[in-house]
Amino acid sequence: MLRAHQLFSSNAHSSADIRRLQELAQQSNGHPLHEYVESWALRTRLSNAPNVGDDERSALFDEIALWLQQHPGSLAAELLRRDWLLKLGEAEAWPLFDAQLAQWTLNDEPDVRCYALLSRYQKEAAGQAAAPELMPVALLAREPLLSQHPLGPGCIALTRALVSAGLVPRDVLWQRLRLLSEGNYGTAMRHVAEHLSEPVQPALDQIIKSAAHWLAHHPATVRDATDQELLVLALVRMAPGAPEVAAAQADSALFKQLTPAQQAYVWSRIALSAARELKPAALAWFDRAQALAAQSAQNTMPPLQFADEVYEWHARTALRAQDWDAVRRSIERMPASLQSEHAWIYWLGRAYQAQGMADKARAQYMRLALQYTFYAKLAQEELGLNIVTPPRAAAPTAEEIQAAEDSPHFRRALAFYQLDLIMEAKREWNWGCRGLNDRQLLAAADLASRHEILDRSINAAERTRLEHDFALRFPSPHRALMQEQASRLNLDSATIYGLIRQESRFAQIAQSSAGAHGLMQLMPHTAHWVAQKLGLKDYRKRDLSEVETNIVLGTNYFRMVLDDLDQSVVLASAAYNAGPRRSRDWRASLKAPVEGAIFAETIPFSETRDYVKQVLSNAVDYAALWEGKPQSIKARLGTIAPKDAGGTDLP
Repeated sequence: MLRAHQLFSSNAHSSADIRRLQELAQQSNGHPLHEYVESWALRTRLSNAPNVGDDERSALFDEIALWLQQHPGSLAAELLRRDWLLKLGEAEAWPLFDAQLAQWTLNDEPDVRCYALLSRYQKEAAGQAAAPELMPVALLAREPLLSQHPLGPGCIALTRALVSAGLVPRDVLWQRLRLLSEGNYGTAMRHVAEHLSEPVQPALDQIIKSAAHWLAHHPATVRDATDQELLVLALVRMAPGAPEVAAAQADSALFKQLTPAQQAYVWSRIALSAARELKPAALAWFDRAQALAAQSAQNTMPPLQFADEVYEWHARTALRAQDWDAVRRSIERMPASLQSEHAWIYWLGRAYQAQGMADKARAQYMRLALQYTFYAKLAQEELGLNIVTPPRAAAPTAEEIQAAEDSPHFRRALAFYQLDLIMEAKREWNWGCRGLNDRQLLAAADLASRHEILDRSINAAERTRLEHDFALRFPSPHRALMQEQASRLNLDSATIYGLIRQESRFAQIAQSSAGAHGLMQLMPHTAHWVAQKLGLKDYRKRDLSEVETNIVLGTNYFRMVLDDLDQSVVLASAAYNAGPRRSRDWRASLKAPVEGAIFAETIPFSETRDYVKQVLSNAVDYAALWEGKPQSIKARLGTIAPKDAGGTDLP
């Protein structure tokens, strides 16, 4: 099986590779992964389809269609169908594409969706559509076209077709340029500029190379509408890393020649860059953007909408300033989809509470009261409710466990785990959990737990809706070793388990894309530094995957970080994820003491922000599970006071 996966995963597929995969597919009959090996053989042949003749390609397509009919509902079939749809879309083989698209449920590939729109557009253009659709293709295409990332082949083909037909307005192309500029995708920006009727490439190249240099040589007046858009792009590219410089430019007479909507957008990006750097000036700049947006609304339909991150960072900046009126106003301006997120439900409640609107505050907290998230716990404390674990569901019956063991999805996932093909195992496991009821999910969680695959046990247990087993959601392996370390280092076991659960979900061989290893996800250079501090002369990098070594080094490092950051679990968990120097810098930027929850919500890095909240929430759940009594998340969060960043020797 492993050899088959290696052949499939190689970038170049020779004829010998394909023959060997076909042989392995025949030999694997009866193995849980037989279906995958067959699909890998077909997908490998499909990747070579452009190199074969029409008859051979047609025969392959017939073979794929038959195989898909024989394996309905399987993930292997969905992955094969996805690859086939991409090939069919590339070839504009629309009848076959449309037939397969109707059976595809994975729906995880933007290029397939773009090919589907291109198929529909070409049929409509040729007068072959069965019936007119309610939403024009050009409008539906705006979602992929206005992605902040470079487009794939399918979406590029759709863009070219619609632009050639004059169905993509100029403002949409400029909006896409703005989004790509925000993401610093210079090459993709140049590709989009090719679709514009205006000759913008020379100026765009200069802006991509150095926006500041281009602006320094710009005349004092705006030449035309194209020049306005180029000025907007220049400031958007300048703002990250230099928001004050960008703000000075935006305040100049030159930029006041832009439309109110353009100025609003520019100020929103400057404010966003400043907010991410925790600069207090960001709040006034957000307000300026909002005022300009309101001014532009008199002449702009539909009204200007900022990116979600602009609304969120406006609220976070107001939180840091502890300006509750600004918090309320910023959240109330958010789109409904954002206002429904747990963070903003809670903070709007806090803003109402601070302004004496107790009934409104209580209504917000009640929306979260029956959940188990970080903000649900905070809301429960505001309501005076106890934070406890829910009643434990009845253990799965023998019949329920047998059904989980018999699931072909779970059998395939376990087989992948035995081969250390972790990504494939997780994907198959998640596919098998779709549509299961609570009893089936608890049985699946129990199955994974008995196989010591705790990350999938947590995954299944977390999906339950009414019946819960927090012992499966919050497992505590290696308890004796952990208690020994916690006792020796005076650490809270619940916090350490909460951290490990967030770091690795207890996967011993976990390795992050950045290179962190093991249960406690230590970076090799950090582990080496800690080992030297502890006098572990025989330590080697390979030891980091051993449970005991990883826990010893990880708990000692966390103890060092706690001592370095005044025993604050909030600061220490932020430091464990993003580095002690950053945690110190974020604290130093405070103007006054803030609640730990405010500090956590305003951490500039989204990964670290979510990490800290999850670690603290996990710790409360572990403590509630073990102690069997109500807990306080606010007590764990504490208060964070400003303090000079100083220096630290910790890596």
